[in-house]
This record gives sequence, structure tokens and C-alpha cells, in this order.
Amino acid sequence: MKKERVASFIFFLTGVYGLIFSLSLPMGRLSEPGAGVFPLIVSLLLLLAGASMFFAGTEKAFANGFLSFLKEQKVPFLIILITVVFIFLLEILGYVATASLYIFLLFSVVSRYKWYFALTCAGLIGIVSWYIFDILLETPLPKGIFPF
Repeated sequence: MKKERVASFIFFLTGVYGLIFSLSLPMGRLSEPGAGVFPLIVSLLLLLAGASMFFAGTEKAFANGFLSFLKEQKVPFLIILITVVFIFLLEILGYVATASLYIFLLFSVVSRYKWYFALTCAGLIGIVSWYIFDILLETPLPKGIFPF
């Protein structure tokens, strides 16, 4: 499966997702468009783009098979897995710990930086982003089991 096929599938699924939720928003009238008009237009464009990209790349569609596709797409799946773990741990561990762990895993596992560089950057990014959002902007962030 080529990268174009994966991208077209992502565009198409995003379009379907947006279309479903945009239909639940008020459309308004032609003279006064409602909140659902713009998401509906963007969703339809994503659907069209995904479908056209999919049908444009029909040559050798599934020549390599699904297992080779998974092997080629190991890094994107790893990023998705790390992000899902981040989402589930956010309320439990709190923002600073989870964001630092997330950045550390992305830097060390995905980008393959040395562990000490990844740990330093992750700690700095986690603390600085917490300071900016929680202290300066007073945005409520999940505290989790830690007091900060």
C-alpha cells in the first residue's frame, strides 16, 4: 500500500467524521449561514479529495500485502500508540508527568535521540509548557497524582 493510499484513506475517514458531526450543527439560511456550514463544506472537500486520491492510485493497489504495509508504516503506528497512551494517562498522572513522558518517548523511541538529550528536552518542555499554560495563562490542567 502506498503512502498516497494511506493519505487518501485518512482524508476520507476525516471527511466522514466531519460530515457526521457537521450535520448535527445548525445550517442556518443562505443569507445567514449557521455553525454547520463551514464544517460541512470542509468535510465534503475532504471526502472528495480522499476519494479522488484513492482512485487515482489504483495501479498495484495491494501488491505488497497488508503485512508489508504494517512494516513500512511502523513509525506512524508507534506515534499513534504513544499518543493513545498519553491520552489515557493524562488524567491519572497529570499534565507535567504525562507530557514529559510523551515527549521523552517521541524523542527517544521515534526520533532515536540519546536518552539523556530526550530526558532533558522532555523535562524542559513539560515544565515550561506547564508554567506557560497553568501559571501565566491560568488554564486548568489535569493535576493527577502529583501536586503540580
